[in-house]
Amino acid sequence: MKSFRGIHSTGLVTCCLLFLAPLAARLDAAEPKRGPFTESPRSVRDRAYDVEHVRLEMRLDWDGEHAQGRAVHRIRPFRPLTEAKFDAEDMTVNAVELGTEATPLEFDHRDDELVVHLDRQYEPHETLEIAIDYEFAKPQRGMHFVNPDEREPDQRRVVWTQSEPEYARNWFPCYDAPNDRHTSETLITVPKGFFVLSNGVLDGTTDNDDDTTTYHWSQRQDHVAAVGNEELPGR
Repeated sequence: MKSFRGIHSTGLVTCCLLFLAPLAARLDAAEPKRGPFTESPRSVRDRAYDVEHVRLEMRLDWDGEHAQGRAVHRIRPFRPLTEAKFDAEDMTVNAVELGTEATPLEFDHRDDELVVHLDRQYEPHETLEIAIDYEFAKPQRGMHFVNPDEREPDQRRVVWTQSEPEYARNWFPCYDAPNDRHTSETLITVPKGFFVLSNGVLDGTTDNDDDTTTYHWSQRQDHVAAVGNEELPGR
């Protein structure tokens, strides 16, 4: 930025015009961009609710490349809401509950969509929390386990997440599109001796009786699911 000090603003505008002038002269000769295209055009995804906050609790098992989680979403409807839909791909949903009362909710999970049937109709002025218990093993996208093997016996055990462009749905149920922003926190439990690195601020760690440690990270700056908390435990 220092190199631009002392340049008058009109000078910057002139430079822009110099670059744009040759392009304007050739607009008539422009041709449409041609494929091949692998994705069909899409409009902005419609939202029935706003996600305000996500609390994600997970336990990781390297031996089975298995993860067990609980995702708690605090949402506010945009219109009267009797069901809430989440993206949830390549995972098993075990239970869904409403709020701190832990009221069980009915749900349907087909392919990559989880439909949660609410206990009543919720209005736009209301806020509710939906807790989803789930698990998955040997993920192909979203979360990646790294273990030592015959080729690399000294490889450290690591797991990392990659949510872009829409792979957050592969490691936790969520609204997985870039037109919603929310705050988040993650509580990741790993074997003692491992370290968890994530977006946000480390609020603290807890040593558990089963020889594990839970790391609590908070991301107070709102973000989309694709660039949410990303964990990298290892030793």
